[in-house]
This record gives sequence, C-alpha cells and structure tokens, in this order.
Amino acid sequence: MMSRTSGERDPEILRFRTRLAAADRAILAAVGTRVRLAVEMLAYKAQRGLPLVDDEQERRVRERCRGSASEEGVDPDLAWAVMELVVAAGKETGFARYGP
Repeated sequence: MMSRTSGERDPEILRFRTRLAAADRAILAAVGTRVRLAVEMLAYKAQRGLPLVDDEQERRVRERCRGSASEEGVDPDLAWAVMELVVAAGKETGFARYGP
C-alpha cells in the first residue's frame, strides 16, 4: 500500500494532477464566461425595459443542462446543482447592477 506522500512522486499521479488542474481552469473559465454573458444580457434587457427574469427560459436551461449531463455521463442532478449555482451567480451579479 502506498503512503499518502509516496504518490507525490509517482509520475502518473503527477500527470493526472496536471490534467485535473487544467480541467479545473477550464471549468472556471467557462463559469466566468457564463456569468459575464448573463450580466451582459441583463444589461441589455434593463436598457430596453424588458423583464429581467424569464422563467420559461430558465426551465429550458435546466432541461438542456440535464440532457447534456446525461450525454456526458454526468449525473443530471449533480450537473444541475452545479449549474444552478452558476446561474444564480450571474443573476446575483446582474441584479446588483441592474436591479431585480
């Protein structure tokens, strides 16, 4: 059995960790992009006096997320739980600037 620290020098473990770190950065970049786009859309809607929240679109986003998760082999409940946080972050950031 390997000790906790012996894996630190294992080249394959290090390769996995490098790939995981890259995946983490990609996830965070995608989250940042989505939040920025949501804020831009809220600004657009606010400038035109449109409703900032569209419940039907949010339902479609939820369905799309769950379907994409299944295609990727990710638990749809887990995927939506993560995505729900991202959607909420975009709304929170946008609402802070443009009102609810």
